[in-house]
Amino acid sequence: MRKIVIFALLVALSACSSYKTQEIKEENKISRFGFQSMQANISVSPDFPDFKQSFVADVQLSAYDSVALTAFGPFGITVGKLYATPDKFIFYNIFENTCLTGAPTSENFNKAVHINLSFADIIAFLRNEPTFEPEKYRKYEENEKQIIYTYSNVGKFAEFVVYSKEKNAIVQYQRKNAANELELNVFLENFKKFSGYNLASKLTFKFPSVDGSLIIELEKAEIDKPTAAPFQFKVPNSAKKYVID
Repeated sequence: MRKIVIFALLVALSACSSYKTQEIKEENKISRFGFQSMQANISVSPDFPDFKQSFVADVQLSAYDSVALTAFGPFGITVGKLYATPDKFIFYNIFENTCLTGAPTSENFNKAVHINLSFADIIAFLRNEPTFEPEKYRKYEENEKQIIYTYSNVGKFAEFVVYSKEKNAIVQYQRKNAANELELNVFLENFKKFSGYNLASKLTFKFPSVDGSLIIELEKAEIDKPTAAPFQFKVPNSAKKYVID
């Protein structure tokens, strides 16, 4: 049960290389949609060596500012809640009555559940958008079916984004570390219209270093529906509280 809670919370809440990029002047095809909010019902199917149990969750995004999630266990029982902003995250494990807080970095999420995804990653993947500002990417390769863009932070990582001309959307991400090792591979599939936006209803995350994967499927999603912004929930005083450095 503990693993179900942790995985669900962070889901609704992922190198420097010698690759040379092309400086281009034509329009960059990858962009951000610009919508302000999303409410979604998702199903999550993990496949890790020691964990393979599926679950569901309700997710609420407010632009790029915050994400809130409620995770459900068997029989629809609420087992945990998450609230995260670019500065911090907090999740409450109702089943164990424990609360964990810290900066929402990929390193901290990795310490908590061995998944190297940051707050920015989670927001971008659910929105089907690049993880950094679109203007930072440069064209790496192009053919009749797709364009590959790349962005690198020298000495740290390199990211590749595959844009499908047919789907007019991002269909794959890859991230490599400073040793040019693949850390994360994300596939976006089964595109559907949600409130007029063309979004992938299936996201498959592969983590080669741990021989694991995670599949998120959007069962329902509403965009820019009038609603209150996500808010930080109250944690009982009786809960055991831990801070990740």
